[in-house]
Amino acid sequence: AVSVVFDHDNSINTIQIDNGTPVTDIDFGTNAMGAITVGVRGDQAAGFCNMQVKEMAVFNTAHTATEIAQMIRYLNTVDGGGYF
Repeated sequence: AVSVVFDHDNSINTIQIDNGTPVTDIDFGTNAMGAITVGVRGDQAAGFCNMQVKEMAVFNTAHTATEIAQMIRYLNTVDGGGYF
């Protein structure tokens, strides 16, 4: 499972894979997030990846570390789940 927290003012941006340590030194810029692109690079029409998305959860608020851990545990159970 991959968890991404995006805050347009860069105060709480994080990326976390499974139960790994969240990476927090990320600068997404100061623009608002307008969309989510899954399975292809956002800057080109080609370059699709060979992947399956079993489930995605999108929230309009940041969650605590405990809530993120709960969601990651759940996502790792979806359709066999498992870690990378």
